[in-house]
Amino acid sequence: MKYGGKTMKVSTWSGGYSKQFFAAIIKGATNALQRNFTRQAYPADAPATTADDDMSEDGHDDASARLPEERFVSPDEVDPGYATDAADISQTVKDTVMKAHCRLGHPTRKTFLRMLRLSGAQQSAIKFAEIWNCAVCEQRAAPGKPRKTKAEIRPYGFNHTLYLDLKFVQDVKAQTYAALSIVDSGTIFHRAVLLKSKTPRLVARKPMRHWISVFGPPKKIIHDQGGEFERDVVAFLEELSIETEVTGSHAPWQLSLGERHGGILGTIWQAVITEHQCSDRRSVKLALDSALLAKNTTMTRNGHNAYTAVLGQEPRNPTSLLADDDDIDLCSKQALGQSGEVGRSAAM
Repeated sequence: MKYGGKTMKVSTWSGGYSKQFFAAIIKGATNALQRNFTRQAYPADAPATTADDDMSEDGHDDASARLPEERFVSPDEVDPGYATDAADISQTVKDTVMKAHCRLGHPTRKTFLRMLRLSGAQQSAIKFAEIWNCAVCEQRAAPGKPRKTKAEIRPYGFNHTLYLDLKFVQDVKAQTYAALSIVDSGTIFHRAVLLKSKTPRLVARKPMRHWISVFGPPKKIIHDQGGEFERDVVAFLEELSIETEVTGSHAPWQLSLGERHGGILGTIWQAVITEHQCSDRRSVKLALDSALLAKNTTMTRNGHNAYTAVLGQEPRNPTSLLADDDDIDLCSKQALGQSGEVGRSAAM
């Protein structure tokens, strides 16, 4: 188009304003956005500015010349005593320490202090690093130890609460075997059975055959979110009116008793496999039975083992040096019985 006898672009004319004027408007808007969306770290320590300081040589607002390269949140907002502890530290040292912390990838306080000491930093910088709290690090910090919301009593009766879990071992040929672990929370009586597969249909039959058929259905069963405890297992437990508790995802501490005792059984089981060089399913299964016998006969903190707590007596072990002579004990009981007394009278 023509304006004032001169040919020019519409974008250059654009309402009669010049290109330089438009550049000044865009620059002023950019500076205004920088002032509104950027917080200064230390308002009390920041130098006072006037309207003349904000103006550049061409008469436009230039905030980029007075804004620092990085912005930080003041520790005064987090710790009221910070200002007193860092009163003798200059603002330059503070800014340098904070920038170094950010550019090093926000290391932990212990690591950052070690890096400062090895680099020969000033004592004032090390002192500031000891008391300064990074807002980013506090936001990313891992949660502390959760407190219990209520007091919990460990079940002390037999067959009240059971823990189900899968344990894995390898034979001498590096072939993996899986076993279903069943632990009673009251007596720590432990049962386990070797599995051919981890399908829910197969897993559902094992508690019935190896626990419920002998001791009856428990009141409650706790297990994790494994796929082997779905479908058939859920239907089987509902048919017997057994309360089920499923632990949370990535929360192994909710199955802590089952995990801990399953780990003990796995350690004994693997040791027996290594000792006897088990290389097939039959020998691995026999090793599992031996490991269960060893674990259930181990004395607990209550002063007795799991067999004694459940059956009321120690299992027979003829190879033990501490075992009584079974034949002599049997003869003495027969002699004191009714048939023995009758035979003695008849012989007289």
